[in-house]
Amino acid sequence: MLEDICAIAARVCQAPEVAGQPDRNLYEDQLMDSLAFLQLLYTLEDRYGVEIYPTRLCREDFASPRHIAALVERLRCQG
Repeated sequence: MLEDICAIAARVCQAPEVAGQPDRNLYEDQLMDSLAFLQLLYTLEDRYGVEIYPTRLCREDFASPRHIAALVERLRCQG
């Protein structure tokens, strides 16, 4: 899943280098803006069948592909 999420983040953020960097901080490196965040959120919901409520997230949940994968895994276990 982590590799897939890296690829999705790379595509959504228009930053191919993210595909091989699961710990790359998408916010600190200014790769994630609000539009990319929403695109990533909707893609993850569709791909993994989870519901992600932005109001229940903290910025750290989407800081890196590794954090995003952990969030998706938690949501899949809850579902």
